[in-house]
Amino acid sequence: MPKKLEKKLQIYFSAPSIKTKEQEEVFLFIRNTINNLGYGITYDWIADKTKDTPKCLFQKAVGGINLADVIIAEVTFPSTGVGQQIAIAKGKKIPVIALFLENIGAPSRFTLGSENDLLKTVCYSKANLVSVLEKALSEIRKNRFERFNFISTPEINIALESKSHKLGITRSQLLRHIVKDWMDKKE
Repeated sequence: MPKKLEKKLQIYFSAPSIKTKEQEEVFLFIRNTINNLGYGITYDWIADKTKDTPKCLFQKAVGGINLADVIIAEVTFPSTGVGQQIAIAKGKKIPVIALFLENIGAPSRFTLGSENDLLKTVCYSKANLVSVLEKALSEIRKNRFERFNFISTPEINIALESKSHKLGITRSQLLRHIVKDWMDKKE
C-alpha cells in the first residue's frame, strides 16, 4: 500500500495580548521555535501590526483557528481571549497544547480539569521548548484522526449510543477504544 504523504502541520499560536517586554520575548521565542521546527502558522498575530477593530481581530483569529491542525496556547499569563480560543478549537475538535512556563505559574485549575484527548497542558522552559513541542506534536500526529464512513444497523447504533452515553464519550471515541483494544489483543 502506498505511504501517505505527511503534510506539514498548520499551527495557530494563541497567547494573551502582549503587555510586557517579558511576555513579548516569551511569545516571540515560541513563535520562532514553531517556525524553526518547520511548521506553518495559520495567522501570525504577532507580526500583524494592523490596528484592527475587535470584530476584525476576532475574525482573523477564528480564521486562523479554522485553518489549524493544532493550537498551541501559552497559558502562563491568564487571558479570557486565550480561553475563548481554546474553547473554539475544542468545539471544532482541533487538538490544543497548552504551554505554561516552569517556575512562573501553572494553568488554572479549570484548564487542568478540562484536559482530555483534545487538550494537554505541558510545562516548558526556554531550554526545553523544542523537545517539549516535538514530543507533544509527535503525539498529536500519532493520534491524529482520519474520517471514514461507518454504516451500522439500528441495533448496533442503539448499543453504541447507549454505551457511549454511559461512559460520557462520543460514539467515535467508543469505536476507537473498541478497535484499539482489538488491535492490542491481536498483537
